[in-house]
Amino acid sequence: MGDDDGNVPGIHAEEDALAKLKPLKIRKRLERINLLVIRVSKKNKLQSSKPCGNCIEIMKKIPHKKGYKLDNIYYSDGEGNIVRTDLTTLECEDKHYSSFYRRR
Repeated sequence: MGDDDGNVPGIHAEEDALAKLKPLKIRKRLERINLLVIRVSKKNKLQSSKPCGNCIEIMKKIPHKKGYKLDNIYYSDGEGNIVRTDLTTLECEDKHYSSFYRRR
């Protein structure tokens, strides 16, 4: 799916990792998983990798469809820290969107 100017969005790490999850056989309990996403600059400094609004929506859908429950989400912030959160908290916070999705 492209934009009128020919730009195509890159895949974000969250979407890529969840897409690669092996589907589990149907069972009563979902397998609990955590997700860690970090972003590193060319100078090896941690940068913000907080999931964007689109990734949050993807995290709500893909794991469950494949037999998983997403417990904790870890991401790097611009201060060099690893932040632990969960989907409910991310949904309540202000969301940011990558430049491709801001133009849509």
